[in-house]
Amino acid sequence: MSDAAIVIIAVAVGGLFAPVGAYIGYRAGLRQTSDQATVEHGQWLRGQRQHAYLAFVGTWDRWVESLQGVRRSWELRVHEYQQDHALERPG
Repeated sequence: MSDAAIVIIAVAVGGLFAPVGAYIGYRAGLRQTSDQATVEHGQWLRGQRQHAYLAFVGTWDRWVESLQGVRRSWELRVHEYQQDHALERPG
C-alpha cells in the first residue's frame, strides 16, 4: 500500500469515529448533568424536610409548655380546693 492510501484510510477511519466519539461524549455529559441534578434535588428535599421538622419541633415545644402551664394551674386549683374543704370538715 502506498503512503497516500494509508493516509486516506486513516482519515476515513478518523472521520467515522469522530462523530461516534462526539455522540458518546454528549450522552455521557448529559447523563452526568442529570445525575448531578438528581443529587442536588435530593439535597434540597432533605433541607426542606429538616426545616419542616424544626418548625414541627418548635410548635410541639410551645404546645408542651402551654399544657404544662395548664397542668400547673389545675394542680394549684386542686390544692386550693383540697385546702378549703379540709378547713370546712370538722376533725
